[in-house]
Amino acid sequence: MAFDLSQRSGLPLQLGEGFALEFGKDVSHAVMTPRRLLGMKHVLLDETVDQPDETYYMYRDVCLEADKDLFRGKGFRYDLTVVPGLMLGREFNKTYGHFHPLASAKCSYPEVYEVLNGQAHYLLQDRDHALVVEAVAGDKVLIPPNYGHVTINPGKETLVMSNLVERTFASEYEAYKEKRGGIYYETLQGWVENKKYLHHPSLRFLKAQAFPELGLGSEPLYKAFVAAPEKLEWLRKPEAFQERLLAAVK
Repeated sequence: MAFDLSQRSGLPLQLGEGFALEFGKDVSHAVMTPRRLLGMKHVLLDETVDQPDETYYMYRDVCLEADKDLFRGKGFRYDLTVVPGLMLGREFNKTYGHFHPLASAKCSYPEVYEVLNGQAHYLLQDRDHALVVEAVAGDKVLIPPNYGHVTINPGKETLVMSNLVERTFASEYEAYKEKRGGIYYETLQGWVENKKYLHHPSLRFLKAQAFPELGLGSEPLYKAFVAAPEKLEWLRKPEAFQERLLAAVK
């Protein structure tokens, strides 16, 4: 039975059978890309895990046909990701993890996520910090400059989330591949240190919060962008906002 996500997302959207998203006829999006277990083995606590074959699903550059020129003209991309409530051995299902490229000399691109269904743990890390932002449907989570991140589905319900980013950058996965994942793994028995890291800062836990001064209030992320794209310009040019963005994880 399909579950309607239209009100939460601001788009004609449903979560259908088999973890597939179903779009209204006026929605444009790239072909869905699955993340397969074979490619995930580089970042798992237990690389001998042999199922499921597909771990999560990505839909890139989603928008209403009527808004396509707005997104492209302003230099933004809106994506959707579906992370089923499955286990990867002892670990909860998760995304691969990545960093973002530099937007300026010392400041990487930020990103913002919105949970549309289920719950999520966003594991953020830099050289000296590690934290988990806990989010449920309706919450938005800001990824500040210079932080890498993994999204974990800690429950049995299917996690559906959207994200908004500068449209041209490519995620950087190599650091996560080299270290076999994030600095911690979330398992049924709790959080486990990734021994590939020499230093493990204490793991902090935060609840998702709103950032109305950055254009992130209670309105769905898609609608917020379409209504006032200038309020989200910090996603493309973050250097002037870096101090405020980093305060989100303090």
